[in-house]
Amino acid sequence: MADIPLELDVEHRERLVIDLLHSLPRDCLVRVHRQIAQSLQRDFIGLLPTELALHVLSFLPYPSLLACCAVSRRWRVLGLDSSLWRSLCTARGWEWKATNPRWSVLFYQQLQRQIDEDEGVGEDEDEVFTTSALRDALREEGFVDDDELDAPPLASSSTSTAHQQSKPDYKLLYQTRTLLRSRVVQGSYRRLTLQTRGSPDGHTATIYCLQLHSFPDGRQVLFTGSRDTTIRQWDLSRGRVERVLADVHTGSVLSLCAHGKYLASAGSDMVVVIWDVQTGQVLKLLTDHTDGVLCVRFDDKRLVSCSKGESTRTHATVRTYLFPDLKPHLVLKTHRAAVNAVAISGNQIASASGDRSVCIWDAETGALLHTLESHHSRGIASIDFAPPLVLTGSSDKHLRLFNIANPLGGWSTSSELVPRTAPVAPLCPTCEKCGADASSPKSARSRWSRRKEREMHSELVRSVALGDDMCISGSYDGTVKIWDRKSGALIADLTGGHPGRVFCVGFDCTKVVSCGEEQISIWDFGHGIETSFVKL
Repeated sequence: MADIPLELDVEHRERLVIDLLHSLPRDCLVRVHRQIAQSLQRDFIGLLPTELALHVLSFLPYPSLLACCAVSRRWRVLGLDSSLWRSLCTARGWEWKATNPRWSVLFYQQLQRQIDEDEGVGEDEDEVFTTSALRDALREEGFVDDDELDAPPLASSSTSTAHQQSKPDYKLLYQTRTLLRSRVVQGSYRRLTLQTRGSPDGHTATIYCLQLHSFPDGRQVLFTGSRDTTIRQWDLSRGRVERVLADVHTGSVLSLCAHGKYLASAGSDMVVVIWDVQTGQVLKLLTDHTDGVLCVRFDDKRLVSCSKGESTRTHATVRTYLFPDLKPHLVLKTHRAAVNAVAISGNQIASASGDRSVCIWDAETGALLHTLESHHSRGIASIDFAPPLVLTGSSDKHLRLFNIANPLGGWSTSSELVPRTAPVAPLCPTCEKCGADASSPKSARSRWSRRKEREMHSELVRSVALGDDMCISGSYDGTVKIWDRKSGALIADLTGGHPGRVFCVGFDCTKVVSCGEEQISIWDFGHGIETSFVKL
């Protein structure tokens, strides 16, 4: 150090070092570079206070967060912090379900040998996974490292004691939800059948509607309504009917809605029935409609129902009632044909009609906020609503998702509307087969049409459901389809579940449920993995 002219200013020392480096052989330069590189590296995240470091990492997507765990021990501790994974789950609306001290788990007994990825169906329904399948699946997805795989398993067998969970594991929750999403995309499911024609304790006629419902203790059931005038409550853990609600409706049960303490049913007998969802007792009958009630929906504040039409045959109606007394509130008369479906979200109501229109109403005043017409070529059969998005299914065999602030946007399965966000750029400037300019609107529409024809429904779209990132549709063509909510791309085509028409679909993060004719099918994407902590 004594021979180094430190009295020189920084600029002269820099020039001196550069001259010295130019005089060194290549192998010496490599060693010098290594030492200099180490001195230039600073672990800014590791040097930050824990609270500030966690705040910085909270902006990362989960793949980057997982990668951080491999940087250093300090980063691993930060990357595995529960608050980070909790924020990721909260941003997506994913909640941990509080359970009893022991997980209410049905652990699987043997490993399913293979999954037919094309059809999505495994082998026999009694072949199921061990809990090691979850760890294997997570490793394939890059969620779990070797150290974590060497940790004790969740459970060794179906007879072992249940795993004790003292507090929420948000990383596990995020991994599980992401794995479930991956299974949907890959078409990896087990198809179960709750009822077929002639099943004991089942419906004796066409099943028109269904509704998944979770009780406060976390137990989930399925309600179904039928042409046989009854409502059946199914225990999904055993696949059996545990309660029958009968002798109230005198016509077909066409619509069901369960929320909180109540179950509402609507029928062709022009009656809406309000039930106590726990006891099955009838609480109130709404008899204001003068034609069959096609759909009923409610939330904490109000109930909305719609009908084929009134006795004057001039206007079909939408009626609203206010909780807790369920006194009549509004009668909305604008549609010129049967109002086939309604949906409610906050202070807005959406109604869909056979007159090919969708109306958006102010639920407090009854003011008509928007009228959307001619976005289907035939009557609209189904609707779901999550402002500002509206999803509709129609007799024209197509779905349409649009933003009420921009009705010309969104997407449609119809080739007559090429989504503005759809990628239409050509792979090459000229089509090799016809010589046409592949970038032209006509060519883009043709390519879109050919693709959609292979994907779209071939009959009336009777039921739709709108999720956070997916849309579900059920059709008279006997299929159930899952679509990407943002782009309209087909994610999964669920076939083979129904020999005839599909009347209603429902879903949560682990399954899709559909009913039609005299059959109920469940498409289980959570097969073989622990999901008891996932709030449905």
